[in-house]
Amino acid sequence: MLTLIAVGIIIAAAVWSSIISKNDPLEAVANELNAHGYSMRGDDLYILGGKADSTIREVLDGSIDAAEAELMVSAAEQAGFAADMDRRGEVSILLYQCEKGVMTIYLIDGEIELCFIQTQSGEVYPI
Repeated sequence: MLTLIAVGIIIAAAVWSSIISKNDPLEAVANELNAHGYSMRGDDLYILGGKADSTIREVLDGSIDAAEAELMVSAAEQAGFAADMDRRGEVSILLYQCEKGVMTIYLIDGEIELCFIQTQSGEVYPI
């Protein structure tokens, strides 16, 4: 009897987890990045922050120079992302730790706009 109850609880937990992950907006982002050869889930992404009615350029607000911005845009375009730093909308910044470094993902209205990998030494690579 105890075994049946335990199995029932495990099945219920698995179903509940599946329902939650389907409703997670970050799961769609993770699935899109997984198409590039990664294996992540929505809850593997760290939400760094964001800003409503803004652009990526405004969010960065002079924290990087033009050369760094060009490297980020170039890396994102190589991976097939639009990389429009002046597109306006709700900007969200996500991070994901991968073996090459830290993947930085800029979403605009829930869609990946800019995405690249940055190493500890500051080098920028496409995903």
